[in-house]
Formats: sequence, structure tokens, C-alpha cells
Amino acid sequence: MNFEHYLKSIELIAGKLYPDYTLEEAVSYIIEKHLLYLIEQNKKQKVEAPTEKQHIKLLMEILKDQEMVLHTKFYINILN
Repeated sequence: MNFEHYLKSIELIAGKLYPDYTLEEAVSYIIEKHLLYLIEQNKKQKVEAPTEKQHIKLLMEILKDQEMVLHTKFYINILN
């Protein structure tokens, strides 16, 4: 997923979660309340970047979770 698709997915999610907001308000809300919050939490915890081996292990765990695979397929279909 490139950055453009990433932004489009945030727009789609924002529109579905906050239909009463304008698209700009909904996206801003998600960024401010969710994404920036997570960034600040990571800074406080001083989380180190995972190694390649840890990335692969996490990916394998995700792929074993059928519900996570279905969610991923759903979002990929939205983007296409």
C-alpha cells in the first residue's frame, strides 16, 4: 500500500465512522484522536523498531488469524 492508498483508506474509514462530519473534519478527528495518540504513546514507551525477524513473526501470526485475514480482504476490496 502506498501513501496515497493509505490516505484514501483513512478517508473511507472516516466517512463510515463519522457520517455526520464533513470528510475533512472526520479525517482530522481520526488523525488527532487516534493516530497522534498512538505516536505519543510509542514515544512515552520508547518502543524500539521491530527487527525483520519480528516483522515476519507478527505477519505469520496475523495470517493465522482468520478474522484478521477477512478484515484485510475487506479493506483491500474497498481500495480497489
